[in-house]
Amino acid sequence: MLIGDMSKKTYNTFYVPESVGSPYIPTQDDFVIPNGIKSVLGFGGVLSSGELFGVSMFSKASIPADVK
Repeated sequence: MLIGDMSKKTYNTFYVPESVGSPYIPTQDDFVIPNGIKSVLGFGGVLSSGELFGVSMFSKASIPADVK
């Protein structure tokens, strides 16, 4: 899993190349395996109001690291 340095920005990204068996995606038996999820991408940040937001994208295709 790859997470960027948050010290100088108000957003971040994450990448899980192999979601099956990953400790970062805890819903293995209920979501990942039955839905054939291969990779996960996401981003999040801080809005001008100070509230946090996050978006997770679950892919049934493997996403290689050089795509990000």
